[in-house]
Amino acid sequence: MRKTILAVLTLLALPGVAGAQTATVQKYGFSPEAFEIKFYIQPRWAYYSQPVDLVDGKLAPETDNSFSIRRSRIYLTSNISPSVTGRVQFDVKPDKIETLDAYFAFNPKVSEKRPWTFTVGQFKKPISYQEFAMASSNLNLIDRPFTNDFLEKKLFVSAEDVGAMATGDLWEFGLPVTVNVGAFNGLLKGSSKYDLNSGKEFAGRVEATPVTGISVGVNGAISQRGYASDSTETKNFDVWGADVVLARNNVQILAELFGGDNTEAITAEPPFFPSAIPIFHAWYAEAILRHRTGFEPAIRFEYFDPNRDDEDDGRTVWTGQLAYSFSPNFRWQVNGSREVFEGSAKKDLTAVVSQWTVRL
Repeated sequence: MRKTILAVLTLLALPGVAGAQTATVQKYGFSPEAFEIKFYIQPRWAYYSQPVDLVDGKLAPETDNSFSIRRSRIYLTSNISPSVTGRVQFDVKPDKIETLDAYFAFNPKVSEKRPWTFTVGQFKKPISYQEFAMASSNLNLIDRPFTNDFLEKKLFVSAEDVGAMATGDLWEFGLPVTVNVGAFNGLLKGSSKYDLNSGKEFAGRVEATPVTGISVGVNGAISQRGYASDSTETKNFDVWGADVVLARNNVQILAELFGGDNTEAITAEPPFFPSAIPIFHAWYAEAILRHRTGFEPAIRFEYFDPNRDDEDDGRTVWTGQLAYSFSPNFRWQVNGSREVFEGSAKKDLTAVVSQWTVRL
């Protein structure tokens, strides 16, 4: 009887011993536990009332009624060591494969804290809360505001670029502030991924959280730009922005203000440098309710003026959203937009976009 009881106790103890021996331990380098792979896809259907204006649309397809894949992203993150992380991100679409991120980040331990991070490679510049802080897989509305597309694709201020950045997480010292400062190649739109001149772009962002649920940020960039591969002369152009975010329970309100030099006319191929650079001005405000039932209604108003010295060249954009999150990995959004142009040079634009986000 005594032997039987000992045998039963031994069998009951085995699962605990086995679990202790197989407990997951963080590993680094080439161990499988050191890698994390994520993937998400965003197919969409879009209707636009004025296809002739799609060059100014929010990343619109080439026709006014079309299915497309907005994003198809693959992330690979590796914990190379306790202080070094590497990451690559690809956008994989039927017609092209593009590398978005390719960098490593060094986060050394200083007096038992890790307040400083140094990033080198290709990544997004620290410009705009909407662009730098918000993930493309979980935006409030389907697309970022038109101004963010303008900064990224026309001025190349907030897009991915090759460079180095230092981040100071002052929360480690009890100060609710984060600072990002970086130097980048500052490529012109339409140019290759190689640095075409000796000038650089310097970008920085400071974000503070004075009280819980409220954050305030300021950011800016100074671009030293030339316009030809054999040019060593550059000129300085600047873009600035400020933002405020209010988050209470399931409601978020976000507003941003932008201004600076509109360098859209500068091109590298063929080389062109205009004699005068206009000043642009833009702002937007948006709000979203992420209800516990899964419904996520949202609204945004935006104003954009490409040249403050000219009249009748601005635009206003109203966007409304009906959305539902079936789960953390599946979201359906329907947005309706009305874009009204000042003057009569362009016709007003109505857009309806339906997008599905699936995370795997």
